[in-house]
Amino acid sequence: MDMEKQERRQSDAGAAARKKLPSPREMVAHYESKGMQPHEASLKVIDDLQNLLFKVVTTNKNAPATKEQELERTLGRLESKLDSKPGFPQTLAIGFLSGAIFPQLANIFNNARLSSSSS
Repeated sequence: MDMEKQERRQSDAGAAARKKLPSPREMVAHYESKGMQPHEASLKVIDDLQNLLFKVVTTNKNAPATKEQELERTLGRLESKLDSKPGFPQTLAIGFLSGAIFPQLANIFNNARLSSSSS
């Protein structure tokens, strides 16, 4: 018996948390009951709904990123870092060129040193 009462309380609390928003007709009727004309009440309801929509949209923009969005961002960063580094063919070409250029530079410096010392 106590379990049933607890379940009812929990379901009532959940229902309060998930309170159904009033329909536009209910909102118009509410404003009309406060003495507004139907046209004014409609405009007020439209204004209220636009403000609510704006709040929801701006709140969702500032919401923390989901795990999927964070993973996507991290993969994008990794991909950009890998794209900026030379691949295997470029690295191999750099190695061959440096192997060919450095001995020639050493010969040029030796020749320059010998020519300046013999003068």
